[in-house]
Amino acid sequence: MKRTVSYLLLVSVCTLLSGVLPLSAESVDNNENAAKPVAQEAHFFQWAWQLPAETFDDCAITDYSYWTPVQSPFGGGFRFISLRDENKFDELHAGGYFFFRPVLLRLGDSFMSIGGYITFDAFNLEGKTDLPLGYVNNFHTLVKSRDIPVTAGVSMLWALPSAGLQISLEIGHYWADTRLFAPDVLLPVPQELLDINPALEPLSGSVFSNQQETGLDIFFGISWMSERNFLSGISVTVFSNYRTGPVEITSKLNYPEFVDVFGDGSFLAPLGTQVVPDKPAQSSYILSVLYVKAVAIPIDINIPLLMSEQEKNFVTVEPAFGVGYARADHGHVLGGGVRVSVAEVVGFSYFRTWEQRNDRADNDIFMIELGFQLGHRLGPRS
Repeated sequence: MKRTVSYLLLVSVCTLLSGVLPLSAESVDNNENAAKPVAQEAHFFQWAWQLPAETFDDCAITDYSYWTPVQSPFGGGFRFISLRDENKFDELHAGGYFFFRPVLLRLGDSFMSIGGYITFDAFNLEGKTDLPLGYVNNFHTLVKSRDIPVTAGVSMLWALPSAGLQISLEIGHYWADTRLFAPDVLLPVPQELLDINPALEPLSGSVFSNQQETGLDIFFGISWMSERNFLSGISVTVFSNYRTGPVEITSKLNYPEFVDVFGDGSFLAPLGTQVVPDKPAQSSYILSVLYVKAVAIPIDINIPLLMSEQEKNFVTVEPAFGVGYARADHGHVLGGGVRVSVAEVVGFSYFRTWEQRNDRADNDIFMIELGFQLGHRLGPRS
């Protein structure tokens, strides 16, 4: 009897264990599977910062410094330009460009980031030139001009990593308030004073002009990039400003407060500032530049925030060729030069321009670009 009870007890324990052990093993497997992270997939619509890090593991070009990462939602840069023409007319620019593209769309194997951008371009011009005011009898007089035009609009970047292709399109609205000042000018004598004394000579004074306008700002760029160190890429960029809104211009001739009409003090005619009619200056233009990445030299450099650790950084040497059209005098311009960039964070450029079918002088242009992004981007417009 005791043997029978012991036998039944042993069978019961074995049966219980046979049911518990498989269950325990299954639970362990489930726990292990739960501990393993499930790879996320890129959806048709998502925020840029939600794109899985491993999305571009199979596309080596996305680790190159001259590839603009679509998963970086914001960035921009600064650009400094010094221009001098053969008549020693100096033009200085200090501009900035910033974008925020939070929306990311997956289109097959490509990605499109969408958002907005804003730019500014503070410039100062100084030199001797003919005044645009036809009623002022001065030629090659000292002229100063300055403005800080601002632009805001929609920004889009379409990236096709498998093809090494990126396409940018930005369309916005600009606001400009250009001021021109000629501090030392010989002004024509008003007709009412010539009627009194026809022998009066031109009067010393100054000229002030203010032109306010709005219009359309367009930027288009297409770049093809490869993993080679020679002839590693090519890009074409197109810039255009086209005045579309109303334009207002105010021009003033600043005469002496009083004019000695006969030169003996017998008759002092009050004159001062005179507001005169004027025609707006044309400001619309279009410019296209072709860059060829002739050489890409690998460098070992890492700047926090500007570069990721896995990024492959390069110094690139890019010959450039350009052509443009300005509506101001229906003239064309041809240009050529070279740009050298360090990891697409710092860039140095020199261009020479040749004016065609107009009276403008040829120019030498020096440019410095500083880019920043949680990733990279060179300057206001790459």
